[in-house]
Amino acid sequence: MTIIGKRVRSEYHVSISGPSQEISPENEEKIFERFYRLDASRNRETGGTGLGLSITKEIIEQHYGKIACKANEDTNTFWFRIPF
Repeated sequence: MTIIGKRVRSEYHVSISGPSQEISPENEEKIFERFYRLDASRNRETGGTGLGLSITKEIIEQHYGKIACKANEDTNTFWFRIPF
């Protein structure tokens, strides 16, 4: 896993990259929706409620920031930026 943080003009930019399940381009936005799971077979017993990324997005947006994901075959990068 790689975490990079830097200050760019009047914003903080943070990115987190690491090996992960592949996320298709059409799912890159959907993963931030409440209760959305990439793996339809997952449930609360097997892990996750589908709320983590939607809560994170809400927090970032409440601070006038932006969050997104850039997926590759075996590595995904989640990034956000917030003004300071």
